[in-house]
Amino acid sequence: MFWLACVLAPLLLGVDSQSAHAFGRQQGAVAQLADHGAAGGWSVAAALQHHHAHKASINKSGAAAAGDGGGGRKTTTILLIPSEINGDQRLQRLQAIARTWGAAAHALGIRIAALVSAPEAAVFAPHSATLAPAIDLLVVPAEHVGKGELLKGVFLGWLDHGPTLDQEMWALGELSSSSAAAAAAGGAGAAAAAAAAGGEGGQGGAAPDWIVVANDAAFFLPSNLLCFLRGLPDPRSRSSAAAAAAAASPASPASPAAPPSPPALSESLSESLSESLTYSGHVLLSDYAGGTPFASTGPGAVFSAGLARGMAAAWARGRAAGGAGGAAGAGDAAAQACVSTGNRWLAINPAVGLGHCAKALGAVASGDRDAQHGSRFHAYGPVRLASGATDGWFQQYHKAFAGEVPRAGAACCAADTVAFHYVEGDEPEFLWRVLVTERARFAAMSQAELDAVYPAKLGPYAHAPAARATALWELLREKIVVRDAAACGAPQVHV
Repeated sequence: MFWLACVLAPLLLGVDSQSAHAFGRQQGAVAQLADHGAAGGWSVAAALQHHHAHKASINKSGAAAAGDGGGGRKTTTILLIPSEINGDQRLQRLQAIARTWGAAAHALGIRIAALVSAPEAAVFAPHSATLAPAIDLLVVPAEHVGKGELLKGVFLGWLDHGPTLDQEMWALGELSSSSAAAAAAGGAGAAAAAAAAGGEGGQGGAAPDWIVVANDAAFFLPSNLLCFLRGLPDPRSRSSAAAAAAAASPASPASPAAPPSPPALSESLSESLSESLTYSGHVLLSDYAGGTPFASTGPGAVFSAGLARGMAAAWARGRAAGGAGGAAGAGDAAAQACVSTGNRWLAINPAVGLGHCAKALGAVASGDRDAQHGSRFHAYGPVRLASGATDGWFQQYHKAFAGEVPRAGAACCAADTVAFHYVEGDEPEFLWRVLVTERARFAAMSQAELDAVYPAKLGPYAHAPAARATALWELLREKIVVRDAAACGAPQVHV
């Protein structure tokens, strides 16, 4: 069965040979997880029934505690999309999140929804206690899953290149809809504690103000995320966003010019004209379609709910009209831009697709850097950032938007860093201790002691630090701070 699947996967999915080999490597561990689920008597249907019952019970208490969001408190949902690598470790990644920054996010009222296929939900269901209450599951309907899902029922994961643009657009529509949010409100039960702590995450059954799309190999400092969001235009006011955009100056002479005024969007944004169209994060500039700024969804791309709703509506119209090459093309430019039908590259590069759609709706991508040009959302882990060992494509796209290559050493990162990417294995819990729970202990360590404590079990895209990695420890021990979500202070510079 294993070798048959390895042969059929590229044929059914159209994946390249590298993806097929990755699929083969995943099979052993995935089959073990699937057997565990089967031994526990969990069918897909039973898992989904259990999952929805769990969400309903959490939502009942969460909605009562959260009310309307605290008389103006802004609300946040993080959508965790599957990593395109190391797929057999997804459950372990989510469990590590639930033990570390996910628990802190939950305490601040931030909802975390992990995007899963139905077979994944069945495998994860016996382990729900290790994810709750921090992480809820958002199950993609079968209509948005390709024919390869037949194999995914046996071999867990998104065998191809991670989630597709269709799946992420569907999720944006679900999360930005108040009725859908009410049905998927797991993880909001700490809204009362969030209000007491000054957090701005819990929303009960209401749609969030902010949606952050991030890879499940991301590592967040949740209070820094909330403080970053407070520095953005009010997501409930389009006028404040327009004023902020008009007053903003370019980050550098090489930054891309703002796009022309958007076309008439009476249909796609009929529900969002009074809300901001804010799109932010670590913005890169692709050469797709003559230049497409896009926020990396590795460490987190930020969408105001109004923009998310507009994008999802345009995507739905484009699908209904037959895709980019169908009837939508002539009279509805936004719908044409927000679908990937017939464009396989865009379908499997959803971060660029989201940026292309946001641009078509008139959203101007705003960067995440501070006044010293240190980034807040990082496409790599701290070791690679401090050493400067980032990939060539990333340096090229970063320079195209920001006018300079990414900075190395402690200058790579803002003091109020929000998120890293490619953090898995033992690294999430280690970083949580260094940055949050055991700062004093690590501050007292000698360089020799620091050289010996960094974990050996890392993700495939992470690097181990070199001996005497002084820039790394300057970054982690001295520069990065965890802000108080109840007292963020003045909005920070975003360029």
